[in-house]
Amino acid sequence: NRLYFEINRGNNMRYIISKKDCLDVLKTCYFSKKGIPIGLVLSPTLANIYMKSFDNELYGKLKKLNLNNIIYTRYADDMVISCKDKLDQEKILKIKELVSEQLSYLGLKINEKKFRNVSLYTSNHVKITGINICKVKMKGNNNYRYLTVGRSKRELLYKLAFELLELNKDSFIYQYKLKKLKGYYAYVYSVEKGKVDRLCPPKYVDKLRKYGYSSFSDLIREL
Repeated sequence: NRLYFEINRGNNMRYIISKKDCLDVLKTCYFSKKGIPIGLVLSPTLANIYMKSFDNELYGKLKKLNLNNIIYTRYADDMVISCKDKLDQEKILKIKELVSEQLSYLGLKINEKKFRNVSLYTSNHVKITGINICKVKMKGNNNYRYLTVGRSKRELLYKLAFELLELNKDSFIYQYKLKKLKGYYAYVYSVEKGKVDRLCPPKYVDKLRKYGYSSFSDLIREL
């Protein structure tokens, strides 16, 4: 019903996709009654369609709590709610109740095994959907925060780039790995920015020089 509504809204009845057509599309996207599969390109889009009203309603209710800079984000079924206030247990439970109430309207519920509360006032690090939020002292600010994908993910990026240098550009495996590199680099760079170059380990810096590149970004552009 939600897919049918979103596809046909704003069409002024000129072109209507039937509910049966919508159901036929959805039947190609899942293989069990547990939901849409992880990794399917269409899964995040279908999740966004289904959760659209939830996102709007929940964020509106969260804003009414009058917390300092409250932010709600969601990727598929991973939700993060953050603010700059130090929250007591009562406020945390209030937020959890709001989420549970809105989820119940969609036949969904919180996965208690994955629910957690983390304060960067007491911890220096938290990992959310693969992204690390770290806290360090910088220029007199004891609560400076920055984002990073982490050393291991950067390492994978460096390795993949140098693998491509050893492959024949006309081969299928080169084209496959090049597409993988483009997507992975876009992801890492969106988080790390210039740190992709600054944090390049010495062993890879030596390799860059061996191949005649002054920076990792130069290598990526060449590839």
